[in-house]
Amino acid sequence: MDRSKDYELIENLGSGNFGTVSKERNRRTNEIVAIKTIKKIIDKSAYNEIYILKELTHDNIIRYVDHYSNKNGLAIVMEYADRGTMYDNRMNMSLRSKIMATSENSMWVLLNHLSSALSYLHEKGIMHCDLKPDNILCFPPKDQVFHFKLADFGIAQKLVNSRTRIKFYKNNVIGNHEYMAPEVLRVGRYTKSADMWSVGAIACFWYNGEPLFKDCNEVLHWKGGVQLLPRPPTYYSTKELKSVLDKLLIPKEGSFLRRADAKSILAITTAKENIKTGWGYLEWMLLLAAVALMSLLIFLKIKKWK
Repeated sequence: MDRSKDYELIENLGSGNFGTVSKERNRRTNEIVAIKTIKKIIDKSAYNEIYILKELTHDNIIRYVDHYSNKNGLAIVMEYADRGTMYDNRMNMSLRSKIMATSENSMWVLLNHLSSALSYLHEKGIMHCDLKPDNILCFPPKDQVFHFKLADFGIAQKLVNSRTRIKFYKNNVIGNHEYMAPEVLRVGRYTKSADMWSVGAIACFWYNGEPLFKDCNEVLHWKGGVQLLPRPPTYYSTKELKSVLDKLLIPKEGSFLRRADAKSILAITTAKENIKTGWGYLEWMLLLAAVALMSLLIFLKIKKWK
């Protein structure tokens, strides 16, 4: 049933091969929503995202609102993320925002949000298969840390047995190569473990402001070890954080199932006392440096007066 008249267009947010995304207002409830319109509906697989979203209720997953069809295609109505995508936020940050967003505390919050969402999905036997900064949406932060939610389940896959990690889905390689696990690039093998590789790659992007790997060759030729990455996490990250990334970024063919699963990463991040929006190590170092510089300037000025 066509319910497009229930919504008033506010702004076009973007377009691609699949269709368009727009910001709209529900005329009856005044709720601001995002509507993804898929132009070409070839078969029932176009409804895959709807089937999956309708059964999901989680604080770190975008909320499904409604769907309808009309002459323009299939429209999926979802909650609107007023802070945009992770990618846009990271690439357009001010210096101060970069310092706060990439603090140790913020990194733990990011890993906590992503692992919480994936633990929920994987328990239901759902693999996202296309995790990347463009598909993570940002909501108003508590103090300095964004609230992150997974979005875009267009190529997500559901396993028959929700508790089996070995089951996999084979297809042509789909998704974004910069955040794709090595085994997916090699043989198109999707597992829950492949989602976890993407979490590690996304965390490094948030840390450094650029993709962990620039092309498929870098992914396939890397032998492992966070400190040997082409673009490793910056020096002020703790050994504990690097250890978590090491557990996620295991590249060797045949051993990818040894990667940490979502539940274990969730347990680590939840146990961290600094899953809160306080200042991290870098912020305190910068504050101390600023105080030292100010003290030096005052001292020089007093000396000049004498």
